[in-house]
Amino acid sequence: MNDITEMLRADILREKIRIGSKLTERDICEAYGVSRTPVREALRDLKNEDLVELIPNHGAYVSGFTLSDMRDLFVLREILEAQCTAWAIERITTDELETLEKKYEFLELYTHRGDTTKLKKLDAEFHTCIHAASQNRILIRRLSAIQNYVKYSAVVKTRRKENIQAIFEEHAAIFEAFIARDPVAGEAAARAHIRNAAVRAGL
Repeated sequence: MNDITEMLRADILREKIRIGSKLTERDICEAYGVSRTPVREALRDLKNEDLVELIPNHGAYVSGFTLSDMRDLFVLREILEAQCTAWAIERITTDELETLEKKYEFLELYTHRGDTTKLKKLDAEFHTCIHAASQNRILIRRLSAIQNYVKYSAVVKTRRKENIQAIFEEHAAIFEAFIARDPVAGEAAARAHIRNAAVRAGL
């Protein structure tokens, strides 16, 4: 996926480009300093993500991502993260578990320091480790796309410092399920984490 896809996705989800806006290849090329070929590819990619609608003989229009869409996405995310965590606990390798443990230790460190910037990055990396350990390529792609939507979306509230201890404890419950090799506990912890994340996001 090319860089212009990433930039357009981010600007649509952040609502820098409003829902209903018409997207022309010429305007995008001028605004982002790119040629037409990657722009065409980007519009096709974003159509497949339902962020852009391509109307024959009329052009491309921003579909965007509404508050209702994001609420639905979090319901789907809960289901997928729970299943992913259960599979990951069953399939994780020794090396993958060591990597996950390091991410967990850094989460603990930066939670104590109250560093929300580092925690945001580590949070994504912790979950990405779990996704990879599930050994399910289709699931990994879907959850990666969901992470992008949540990362950039303007309708999702940003992480607040007063929430970081609760978030760490939720990650701890997930990690403890890996140590115990308990997929049932892991699934339950993942569900609770995503449900709480939805509440914190104002959904």
